[in-house]
Amino acid sequence: MKILFYSVFSMWYLLLANTTFAYTHADTLRGSNGIGRYWWDVQHYQLSVQFDSGSSNIKGETVLSFIVTDHPHDSMQIDLQDSMQIDHVSLGTEDLNYTREKNVYWIKYPFSKWEIGQNKKISITYHGAPRIATNPPWNGGFVWTKDEMGHPWYSVACQGLGASVWWPCKDIQSDEPEQGMDIIYKVPWDLKCVSNGKLVETKKIANNYTEW
Repeated sequence: MKILFYSVFSMWYLLLANTTFAYTHADTLRGSNGIGRYWWDVQHYQLSVQFDSGSSNIKGETVLSFIVTDHPHDSMQIDLQDSMQIDHVSLGTEDLNYTREKNVYWIKYPFSKWEIGQNKKISITYHGAPRIATNPPWNGGFVWTKDEMGHPWYSVACQGLGASVWWPCKDIQSDEPEQGMDIIYKVPWDLKCVSNGKLVETKKIANNYTEW
């Protein structure tokens, strides 16, 4: 009887767990190497971001360099979450069409005409109010707050949530940029910016901003 009881209990628990933790279509898009991802490999990102503390908004541009590694599909998946939105996508001098499916943008183009081994580059401009972190770093997003002296203090916690919470990218851990990443931050002149990587230069630019 005990064996029967534990067998029935185990089956009930597994069925309940399967129902509770069922994957959604959005989970599949984020975690799988699907039609918009399998055929290209990121080589380098150049990210430029400007911060607006008054509205808790950011805007910027991602220049994404990649190599064609398989026979392409005519859709490219770019990840960008929640209230962020893409404004423009270009391939050289060509403007590319795109559609949105929740946290995914589908870039539309006859990519299938490309050959394996070709190196390509697209530019993506975007803006929005990134998700606010309610319990960083466990419940991630942006942090817009002040330090103990009342000075602005901004940060981002996205290790689990994904970089696409604040900039457009190929947000899958299996594809890191082989040639690294350049990041350009534009912040109010009276603030300092701390980031990953090695600082190359800082310079004053228009409208009381410093570029790091």
